[in-house]
Amino acid sequence: MHQLAQHERGPAARYGRQGGLHGAVGVRAYRAARWGWHQVGVPAPAVGFRLVTHVGTGLTSVVDINTNFAHDHAFSLTLTSDAVQHPSVFEAAFNSGSAQALAAVYEPDAVFVPRVGESVTGAELRAANAEFQSLGLPMSVRPRHTYIADDIALLIVDWVIEGEGPDREHVHIEGTATDVARRGPDGLWRYVIDNPFGTTERTSSSA
Repeated sequence: MHQLAQHERGPAARYGRQGGLHGAVGVRAYRAARWGWHQVGVPAPAVGFRLVTHVGTGLTSVVDINTNFAHDHAFSLTLTSDAVQHPSVFEAAFNSGSAQALAAVYEPDAVFVPRVGESVTGAELRAANAEFQSLGLPMSVRPRHTYIADDIALLIVDWVIEGEGPDREHVHIEGTATDVARRGPDGLWRYVIDNPFGTTERTSSSA
């Protein structure tokens, strides 16, 4: 379940029709106490951004961005102790435009799958996410299912990036992610596997 509308440039061109990313995150949560969210301070992005917060079925918490670009105030990222909320944490981090915020939703040794049959980690993971953030477009997520076994969670999440790209061409990238998150010793969830096109079937070109 994925498609790129019209022109494929930048991240779309690099990763092809199965290229990718996936999403989400908060920043300041109005209902932080209810969900047990924990704030982590990271540097503010250098430029402004557009934020569209999409609250899918089953998500009742409201998130907001607490950043003052004019004064370069710190961007406040909220991690969650509720696995169901972690995709929304990713969404907010992605939409902040901050690479540091986005990196905080992953474990240090996390794996990212930019294409079917390919995985990256470390600096390559951060570079892949940076390319998608460079589009300057918001991501929306809609969690489908969350399955939890002790400190491991399997997350099935629909996501979409859509809008007018830097070259004024329409961009539409979407997928259904199959992600794995782990609860750390601090009780907060982070991705260990980010597989944005997890339900995409392998083709001869991706074999």
